[in-house]
Amino acid sequence: LALNRQLVKASMRVQQGNYALSGLVGFDMHGKTVGVVGTGKIGRCTINILLGMGCRVVAHDMYPSEECKAIGVEYMALEELLPQSDIVT
Repeated sequence: LALNRQLVKASMRVQQGNYALSGLVGFDMHGKTVGVVGTGKIGRCTINILLGMGCRVVAHDMYPSEECKAIGVEYMALEELLPQSDIVT
């Protein structure tokens, strides 16, 4: 999300006293496919946020979570996840 909204660039601008928004607006996450590598506690929190944004979530983990499967996450091999994902986290 920080990359999408260009937070580092925005921070640098503010430090320089430049508060213009031009060139800082990212892209809409809705409808994007996001690959999540690792579905431990942090991965599950991330998945919930992504689902709330309207993303399709695919995941890879050595030990797939039944909780994630129940909310619609599709598990796959890393080799499959990478080409299918618009974003990987």
